[in-house]
Amino acid sequence: MDLPSIKFRYYEKLKLWHDYLSPNSIFETKKIEYWKHEKIILLWAYSGEHQHLYSYFDSNRIREIYGIGKNNPEISIDKELVEDFKKDYNDRVYYLTGNLVIKGFAETIIENPGGYPEKIRITPKGLLLGEIISESKSNNFLKKNSMQYRIGYYLLVGIIIFSILLIVMTVFNQVV
Repeated sequence: MDLPSIKFRYYEKLKLWHDYLSPNSIFETKKIEYWKHEKIILLWAYSGEHQHLYSYFDSNRIREIYGIGKNNPEISIDKELVEDFKKDYNDRVYYLTGNLVIKGFAETIIENPGGYPEKIRITPKGLLLGEIISESKSNNFLKKNSMQYRIGYYLLVGIIIFSILLIVMTVFNQVV
């Protein structure tokens, strides 16, 4: 019998923030070249522009997100990122979609002959991370190193340490 898991949305968001967006995350420090573009796709997925959650999208849709072939991008994107994206668009788009699939933020619908995702669909985990990215972009208080998640993380660590100390003291008291 499988027991249903109780998931607390804040703790899921806290884990995602810690793993992917915290200042000492590997994606924010070392693997940033594609990560900055993956964050844009996840931000778009959370935005009001992405309404059909079951539908898939491909490289042409990613071009539209960036405003390539249109007047403006669908979400606010730095012009430098758009220019950076235009440089190696053909190769980069497959790496971006592949990275999103590997990280669990998207699922592959159709693969190209090279094994890279041709068409993807954003998963609930990707939407949740898009929500965190949106929060950190829209609110100046959260923008400064995502203070809400940082405080929550340290509070959770403190509670865990306090609980362990309480258990050790109780065991020690029973032994003595």
